[in-house]
Amino acid sequence: MPENMKNRITDTFLEMVRENGLDRVTVKGLVARCAISRQTFYYHFQDLMEVLEWAIERDERQFLARGPRDCPLDEAVRDFTRRLVSQRELLLRLMHSRRREQVLPLLWRLMRVFLRQLLRESRPDLAMTPAQFNDLLNFQTYGLGGMMLEGIRSGEDADRLAERLHWLLSRGAGWSAV
Repeated sequence: MPENMKNRITDTFLEMVRENGLDRVTVKGLVARCAISRQTFYYHFQDLMEVLEWAIERDERQFLARGPRDCPLDEAVRDFTRRLVSQRELLLRLMHSRRREQVLPLLWRLMRVFLRQLLRESRPDLAMTPAQFNDLLNFQTYGLGGMMLEGIRSGEDADRLAERLHWLLSRGAGWSAV
């Protein structure tokens, strides 16, 4: 039951962000829309940013549960890109909020989880130290994440964006050069 309530609060929160932007969502408005008490909200979350963090963690868990296993690299990149582009309005609202500095690390973490899983699945043969692996993951997280956000901001087609990201991962500044 608590998990269902967390999902209900989170889904309502994300709807409200899509509609009005993160800066206009309040705990008071959220509990009214959910038809719950403030006490119920605070039982599950400390504040609104914790709701956003939990939403991203939930997305990470779902991704890892059905990750890129036995899936060609281009298909995994296309699926992930389509999922993010389908959330264009939400992501744009988050990026244009006064809380952007709090939001960005959460988005980078989501990108990093995707790339870590993708790297482990598609290139298990890479021989590198943990520090080198971390450096590669950071480089690709910020580079590809920045391209992803710019593609979303500019309205780029998800499949075209996925093609560009796939090329970088497979032939450009990707793992084949390592």
